[in-house]
Amino acid sequence: MLILISLAKIFKKRSKKIALLLSAFQSILSQFQKAGALIVLQLLISNNIVNAQCAEHALQYGGSNYVNAGVNTSLEMDTALTMEAWIYPAGPGIIMNREGEYEVARFADGTIQYAISQSATITWLWVNTGYVAPLNSWTHLAVTFSSATGSVKVYANGVQIFSSSSVSGNITDQNFASSMDELRIGARQGFIQYFQGVVDEARIWNASLTQSTIQSWMNHPITSVHPSFSNLKGYWKFDEGTGGNTADASGNGNTGTLVNSPTWVSSTAPIECTFLPVELVNFDATPLDHKVKLNWTTASEINSKYFTVEKSKDAIDWEKVMQVNAGGNSISTLSYSVVDDHPYGGTSYYRLKQTDDDGAFTYSEVRVVEMNSKQITLNIFPNPFHSTSTIRISHDIQSGVLLIYDNIGREVQQTGNINSTSITIDGNGMKDGIYFFVLKENEEIIGTGKMVIE
Repeated sequence: MLILISLAKIFKKRSKKIALLLSAFQSILSQFQKAGALIVLQLLISNNIVNAQCAEHALQYGGSNYVNAGVNTSLEMDTALTMEAWIYPAGPGIIMNREGEYEVARFADGTIQYAISQSATITWLWVNTGYVAPLNSWTHLAVTFSSATGSVKVYANGVQIFSSSSVSGNITDQNFASSMDELRIGARQGFIQYFQGVVDEARIWNASLTQSTIQSWMNHPITSVHPSFSNLKGYWKFDEGTGGNTADASGNGNTGTLVNSPTWVSSTAPIECTFLPVELVNFDATPLDHKVKLNWTTASEINSKYFTVEKSKDAIDWEKVMQVNAGGNSISTLSYSVVDDHPYGGTSYYRLKQTDDDGAFTYSEVRVVEMNSKQITLNIFPNPFHSTSTIRISHDIQSGVLLIYDNIGREVQQTGNINSTSITIDGNGMKDGIYFFVLKENEEIIGTGKMVIE
């Protein structure tokens, strides 16, 4: 019991290290489970010891100071790249740079611009995303590059704000910068463009992260359950709060040296240590040979007892399809797959109910499956969209009705008397998120789909 009390104190003082401690704590739980150790973990969670604010410190730049993370070849990118950081700008300057290879900056007009070199001889140029990062406010930035898809995408707070498909070739070091291999945060090597403001949670990956992965992890510290953890090449949390160095949490040894004394400050970046009882990565329901296949994946589980697959004809009244035992306690990715052999005709709504050891439960988002044999194809463009979008129908219909539901099955919009092959959706006034639409003709469901408003 003294061991458990000591662990509770550690959780309070070092909340950001919980991901590392959890593995050790689980081995203790296996020894104390019969004595009620699981209850202790539940109390820690319910008392918000686990849910503490994670961002402890950050570095403030101004003048001529920066972090030098060295010249390790692990920071040399080739076919793919993601640059990530939380910034709280007080002015312009370089956010992250490896000279002649890749960099991202906030310019004097507030715009976020990047440069990625794909030729040793052609001068690399800044590309203006057009997005203005506001002063004195936290913004999460992510710049992704993929030579395989020939694209660069830029995200601000998880929302895509720029895309370019005119990319050709791998990342190549410029000839003029062949001897400038320092990874710098807050400056660039050989030029005076020092950053003004605060930077936290800086990350470098040799992978082009997807938007959903960026959104899932931008507010959380990176742990080994991250789907691209093996591609993490540099990770600076800036949590030391004192001293002249900052550790590289990627495991690649790219320790950052503080040059000209950037200032340690308490961070207010929205980084949370929340460990949900179950971290659900995805839940999918797919028609397959007159059956419905259901797949879901969890990134981590704490005290998880079982999952219940439920279905409904109207997204109001639900019935149990089957129950599946959960992983219990795990920080590894777990995948589940089951089949509903007897789905409803027409439209079926599916959801996942996750139940803990103590009986507490949560629901997933709702998935819609259409089992109708009538061949109607629906295409929506653009998707995602902000204000309006258009659904194209493969065949003429008469007196059609379009119903739109949110991700928990509530009807939010209805359009009637549709007699054409296109429907305009007005997203103004609807909250950002995932929605499902159902198209009916003569009270018969003839098509379904999904759309995203952002």
